Amino acid sequence: MKYGLLISGLVEILGGIIVFFASNLVIPDNAAALPLVKMYGLLAFVVGFINFQAFLQYDDNPLARKVFMAMFFFHGAIALMCYRMDHSVIKYPLAATLTHLALFVVLLMAYLK
Repeated sequence: MKYGLLISGLVEILGGIIVFFASNLVIPDNAAALPLVKMYGLLAFVVGFINFQAFLQYDDNPLARKVFMAMFFFHGAIALMCYRMDHSVIKYPLAATLTHLALFVVLLMAYLK
């Protein structure tokens, strides 16, 4: 489970940086949604940082398991939400779906191991 948190954390940190600094890659030209997308990028960065800190402080305690399960369900929920999104909302809903679904599967495999 420890390395599942590391993988999820690194992907979330990288995704948060990309979404925050290159928002035009994520949403169509919609100036009204730009602050919201930047906040989502910041949230993704913070979630990745929490994952990374849980990886560094991991010692199979109940808090680490709760963080792990929260990330597990978070990626599953985001994958389902992105699957139903229209191209007018985000540019690449399939890429977002597959990324979060892959992280969901990685966390599932780490949990079942």
